[in-house]
Amino acid sequence: FFFFFFVSFCLASSCPAMSFHNTGDGVLYANFNQDGSRVSVGTTEGYQLFKCKKDLERVCSCEDESTGIVQIYYNTGLIAHVGAGIEADSTQRLVKITNVRTDKEIVRLQYRTKVLALRLNRKFLVVVTEKNIYIYEMSSMKQTHSISDTPPNPNGVVALANCHVDDDSECRHLLCYPKASDKGQLFVYDIENHRLMSIIDAHNSPVACVALNNTGELLASASMKGTVFRVFATATKQKLYELRRGYSTRAMIVAMSFSTDSKFLSVSSDKATIHVFQTDRHNPAALKQPDVVEQEKPTATWAGYLYNTMSSTVAYLAPSVSELWTEERSFAQATIGKACENISTVIHTSLGHVLLVLTAKGDFFKFLIRDDGSCEELIRKSIFTAETPAEEK
Repeated sequence: FFFFFFVSFCLASSCPAMSFHNTGDGVLYANFNQDGSRVSVGTTEGYQLFKCKKDLERVCSCEDESTGIVQIYYNTGLIAHVGAGIEADSTQRLVKITNVRTDKEIVRLQYRTKVLALRLNRKFLVVVTEKNIYIYEMSSMKQTHSISDTPPNPNGVVALANCHVDDDSECRHLLCYPKASDKGQLFVYDIENHRLMSIIDAHNSPVACVALNNTGELLASASMKGTVFRVFATATKQKLYELRRGYSTRAMIVAMSFSTDSKFLSVSSDKATIHVFQTDRHNPAALKQPDVVEQEKPTATWAGYLYNTMSSTVAYLAPSVSELWTEERSFAQATIGKACENISTVIHTSLGHVLLVLTAKGDFFKFLIRDDGSCEELIRKSIFTAETPAEEK
């Protein structure tokens, strides 16, 4: 029992997605923007922003404060920044929204506890602390809602649908976060209408990483073991795919990302191989939203507790019984040489689908994913040697 408890504690203490644990090279954080055209990097010295669709070009850099989190709002000059707390005057409880093109700070958001994660989409900013989630409108930076007293989420596990679409009716502004720190259940929350949509039983063990696709229709999850990933339809809770990285070797999953067209899911870990899975072979009818929105039932009474327990059990067993999901290995694999924590995303270019990778050592890779699943390395470059175009200087 003690050994099981000790292993579970160690796994549960792993770092959140996109924040790197091995910071020997000074890279603390990295994140691709909503369409994969830019990447932001937080370091012990500050932050750097890069264009990455064609080549790796530095857009700007700042060395005022160590950076624990930095995210770009699409291709604009707006960034959301959280300090790493290394210097005496650096705090992890403050979010700064800045326009780097005009070098002007727009707003500061102060919190009582450490900010663990940020998520941005076209309409909303989501700030995650261990026990609270704060939601703001991007247009005004006014807080629209907060989710208080959430289950402890020390790793800042959260996902927000990008909604990078022309017609807002084509997507749902959904947020996903753990229902408990010791179980594999997930809340799916509609931040636009301020309501809980559903509870998904994703894994038996705690969830290490989650991702929502562009439209909010697909939800991917990984457990602390890092061997099995599952993809669900958010509207129906139906399990569409069970995906395997391996059968025995565990891995710390750092990040998961759907391509903007939702055809692929890339999974990054602390290993040397990035796995890319196909996620476009399900029946579209499985994504159809039900007429009745599910709400969590009260558990204050024994009847309420029994109802929730039975509902969760049925929800977990139903996909397996009806065999509505498929089990698959990765469609494509890309190798970065030595094992290293990394993040990745898949974008669509004139060449086809391209896998972008950035490691905790600051190495940037670009791989062309061919139709047969093979990967051709197109670019390998270090962020520390990337040049700044003359017009950006």
